[in-house]
Amino acid sequence: MSGADGVAFLDAALQANPHATVIMVAGRYASESRDLCELPPQVRQADSDLPGEDATWQPAPLSEVRRQHILRVLELCGGNRVRASEILGIGRTSLYRFLKRQSRRKAAPTAA
Repeated sequence: MSGADGVAFLDAALQANPHATVIMVAGRYASESRDLCELPPQVRQADSDLPGEDATWQPAPLSEVRRQHILRVLELCGGNRVRASEILGIGRTSLYRFLKRQSRRKAAPTAA
């Protein structure tokens, strides 16, 4: 989230879903922070704490994680693409192209 305020983003996310489990990883002081190898048990624990959720966690392809993240940030920004691109640390043109590709995928007929 280059140039974005992580605390402001966290506040907006928790306002949208007060029961969300949040794990934040900062890259700025990564060498001084905990080893990232410790993250998976924390993710599994957070996942198993969710009410009514299956405790088995399955990894998603990076492209899907990216898609969900971009769409969620856009949602939290109320559809404001300029603000979303600032939070995501990408150019507006890149965001517009991504959204255009997504709309084409939705409109494409599925093979039976």
